[in-house]
Amino acid sequence: MKRRFKYFFTLFLALSAFLTWRTVLSLENPTLKFYMLDIGQGDAIFIETPSGNQVLVDGGTGKKVLSELGDVMPFFDRSIDAVFLTHPDLDHVGGLPEVLKNYDVDLYVDPGQPDTLGEYAEVERLVREKDIKRLVGRRGMKFLLDKDVVVEVLFPEKIADGGNNNKNSLVLRLSYKNEDFLMTGDAERPAEYFLIAKENDLHSEVQKVQPRICFWKMFVLLTP
Repeated sequence: MKRRFKYFFTLFLALSAFLTWRTVLSLENPTLKFYMLDIGQGDAIFIETPSGNQVLVDGGTGKKVLSELGDVMPFFDRSIDAVFLTHPDLDHVGGLPEVLKNYDVDLYVDPGQPDTLGEYAEVERLVREKDIKRLVGRRGMKFLLDKDVVVEVLFPEKIADGGNNNKNSLVLRLSYKNEDFLMTGDAERPAEYFLIAKENDLHSEVQKVQPRICFWKMFVLLTP
């Protein structure tokens, strides 16, 4: 019995030392982490700011987003600061009901596009039941995630009458110091024309693509 206690006590100390050392390293080497999660069909992007604030943009098709979040978040972390849904198609909203069930979310943002998809209705129900703050994303909105870290809504200005989900997809720009990440959802050509006409500079260091993971530390991209 004493030997077993000694073993678990040693294991506890080792784990505590590891977590403490990792925290120290994080404080000494602050990074912006930008992960394109491997969820199969669809999109899911996870962002962690230098101070540890966390954002999820879209949730893919189903439950796989949970295992992917488990790979990039500490096992004891059950909260996400903000969730953005670019548009309510299954390959973007399908995993969000499970995210909202398993994590405490402070803020939820979507384009306000009406849809009858069951998964989207489930997201709306959970947002209401869990009393999550909800905003309808519109051009000009800016969200300060951390010092020097801002998410800005570039599109849409309003929901197009009779428009499909893709035509009304949120387009988001994540800015960190002098570098930008452009997240376009499934925005179509009218959105592109609109942004070209409205924006003086759409240059971005990273635009949504399909690598397994993008990890940015002072603009170093690793894509194993």
